[in-house]
Amino acid sequence: MKIIDNDPDIVERIRQSQEVLDASLQEIADAMTLFQSSNDETQMQELFDVYKQWELSQQSKRTVEETVLLAHKNFDIVARVADGLLASDGALLYAMRKAIDEPRARGPISEFYRNAVGYDPNASN
Repeated sequence: MKIIDNDPDIVERIRQSQEVLDASLQEIADAMTLFQSSNDETQMQELFDVYKQWELSQQSKRTVEETVLLAHKNFDIVARVADGLLASDGALLYAMRKAIDEPRARGPISEFYRNAVGYDPNASN
């Protein structure tokens, strides 16, 4: 799996995104993996915060609370994909399938993400 070299641009690219998010699932998963491997909760929180702000900036009929919950769920999926990428040596389709089939799974990236941003998927239904 390709791990990015601490890409500060990903946060800025998300911050500047308009209608289309200017970061791929792979790039976000790689950043999450990097932050987990360096135990950098601050960067994980910042990455989530800029994504959450992007979600909030989109025209939607959702309430703020619904949008924030959606942002948490979306990032949790990406974290589970990152876990699957680690477990499968970078097989993206396997990782995506595993993330969908096991929505409450706990791997090192998803656990780190959940702790860093204070998200509990069991409390959000």
